Amino acid sequence: MVTTWWPSLRGTSWPSTGDGRSTSRTLPDGALTRAQLIVDAVLSLPADSRWIEQPDRRRARVLGRADRGGLRIDGGENGFEERTISLIDIGWVVVANDLALGTTQVLDETLINRVRYLEGTPKASTRWIDTAWAIATHRRGNGLVREPSGAGITTRKMRRDDRKPVDASFSVEPIGDRLTIVFESRGGTRGTAGERNTEYATGLTLLLERLKARGIVIRDAVVESRDTASTPAEKRRLNLTDREYPFEIDDAESVRRAMTSAQAGIGRAPGARGSGNGTKRIRIYVDGASLGGEELAKIIEGPASRL
Repeated sequence: MVTTWWPSLRGTSWPSTGDGRSTSRTLPDGALTRAQLIVDAVLSLPADSRWIEQPDRRRARVLGRADRGGLRIDGGENGFEERTISLIDIGWVVVANDLALGTTQVLDETLINRVRYLEGTPKASTRWIDTAWAIATHRRGNGLVREPSGAGITTRKMRRDDRKPVDASFSVEPIGDRLTIVFESRGGTRGTAGERNTEYATGLTLLLERLKARGIVIRDAVVESRDTASTPAEKRRLNLTDREYPFEIDDAESVRRAMTSAQAGIGRAPGARGSGNGTKRIRIYVDGASLGGEELAKIIEGPASRL
């Protein structure tokens, strides 16, 4: 059986937003990112397998990504017209599924709407119909975001070739049948104990050098931060000025500079000053190596420390 890797949201509390008949709670941190991974997993399926199905056998064809990161679906030939399953709808399925795990509660529209809306919200003011398709999407894609065989998803620190540590962190995460590399952001107040991933540039260059040595191709790269959790992948993409996806790594340092430069304008508030942040959390999609997740993680991590 496939095991999902992400942490549970059970026990999380979240505030309400809105007013009147359509008052809704706010999704807890992480739910939209997890929903986006489910969407990515469904879209990674072969075209003839991109169907989702409800328990009553009603099926919907997945047409592609919606403008704000969800899915566009229709009923196929002679079926219902195109509609959208939003990333927020799928996020609430993620939350309700966490709460239902290990209990007798059933993951259905009733549970999700009870979790999502304040008590007394009329059914007509909820997204009841779309919730059913969001559940179908979760059922189809949740199991595709899985642990690599024999190893859990963990964030690792990198080491130089001489085994000295680098203050830069990453993880390897499968989406569908493909591997992705999540490279963590630099953060915290400079010069304090809370500062993290201070060698972001050094670590990213080293990561790219190790991918190059194995002939691994970069097929896509996106910013994946809290600020961009609900932003469609095409608007989070690192659009490099000197190359197009997919590409082989010719020079790790030049690719690193292009990636950090491309991050600066992504997720910025309108009117923000300055050149922007080039040390964000990014996800790199890779191809071209018959490696498992654990093997790829060890290659990126570098030589083991001497005891």
